[in-house]
Amino acid sequence: MFSRVIAFAFIASSLAAQNVKVNWDRSAFFSNFKTYKWMPPAEGDGTNPQIVDTIVSQTSLQLEAKGVAKSRTDQADILVAYQTSIDKPIAPPSSGSSAPYQPGPSWNGKTESLPVGTLLINLYDSKSKALVWRALITEQVGESRPSDKVKIAKGISKAFAQYPPMGK
Repeated sequence: MFSRVIAFAFIASSLAAQNVKVNWDRSAFFSNFKTYKWMPPAEGDGTNPQIVDTIVSQTSLQLEAKGVAKSRTDQADILVAYQTSIDKPIAPPSSGSSAPYQPGPSWNGKTESLPVGTLLINLYDSKSKALVWRALITEQVGESRPSDKVKIAKGISKAFAQYPPMGK
């Protein structure tokens, strides 16, 4: 049976079968983030629509459980994006890049290439356009849709157990 690896990385805790890590901008004030809005997926994202639905619904569920409401307008405090690497690695933004969304000024971690099989969930401050929180989850999926959904939901839940970061 062909199996794909999708990684969801959240830079803080390692788990037996699932690697979950979280990182954040130490200068961001997470208590100011009350609303969120999803950014459109990256062009050419070939992620299975059922997987996308699970990522979006579980991330939204976790944000709302933390008191961050989905914006009913075009304005929101944070912008949410996901990336998956199914066929090729995710490249980091170059240091001189003019891309509008870069790590915040107090980011405590590298933005390096991530191998095939990685899912990122990124939260950006909509005003500064700075990356303020990143979750990475690594888990092998592809054996069965119901099992994949459960694994993804557990990974996202474990990541958001670390949101907002303590003291912020």
